[in-house]
Amino acid sequence: MSYTIVDLLKKLEAIEENAFSMYKELASLEEGYDIKLRTVARILASEEERHIALYRKLIGQAEKEPETTIDFSIYDKASSLVDSFKKRIVKPKVKSVKELVRFSVEFERENVALLIDIRGRMVRKEEDSVTFNYLTLTELIMEEQKHVETLKVFLM
Repeated sequence: MSYTIVDLLKKLEAIEENAFSMYKELASLEEGYDIKLRTVARILASEEERHIALYRKLIGQAEKEPETTIDFSIYDKASSLVDSFKKRIVKPKVKSVKELVRFSVEFERENVALLIDIRGRMVRKEEDSVTFNYLTLTELIMEEQKHVETLKVFLM
């Protein structure tokens, strides 16, 4: 059995789903949590929901592409990196909007680093940097970087 970008995108999508659940849970907490904090958590959850939709769109596109196979050794390492990242996702113990946004910025930065690492492992020769797989990961990186920059504005 060979692996494709679809397999990897589904694993990466699970990160977004975990983040969505985490923010949704924070948004539903009432006792001891400020309404502003819950509102920001709801906004962050909706942003993760948007990312999930992007992953699903890219999965749909990838399923129609003829060349999306990933070398087993690359997939194996990428899969391991994603699994390790998912294990580190823990609902933050935050008491203020600023703490939540700080957590979110760091989470997104680590997510960007993961995507860059995986994309870099896919390049073994120059023409690998123009493949569907590479360009798909580039699109995800750009989206996540945009998200980080948007969040950083709230830390000023």
